[in-house]
Amino acid sequence: MDMDGLQAASLDGYDIEIRDRATLLPRKEAWVYGIVTGLTHVEIGTLYAESSVRDYCPEAVLVTRGDARQVPALGYLLPQVTGTGRNTAYALRLWEMATTLAFPAS
Repeated sequence: MDMDGLQAASLDGYDIEIRDRATLLPRKEAWVYGIVTGLTHVEIGTLYAESSVRDYCPEAVLVTRGDARQVPALGYLLPQVTGTGRNTAYALRLWEMATTLAFPAS
């Protein structure tokens, strides 16, 4: 995977839900931040073949990059949120990554 092509972006109308894994849920007044990449179909297939993320499904979204330009993207979401607990260690790793990437603290 080419790490040079990573770009921060925001997605309106979604919120993040963290349980065993993270997923995005439609929420009208919410927005989330993430990374847009230029992965090939082969790289996406390899990434989402891993058993812990195999259930994620692609969904077409429109994200806003840091330069305010909107671009189409594929977001990978769980079709159903499962589990009742929260994976605190995973949530902390996501928070650390967001801090490192200087995402706004909305």
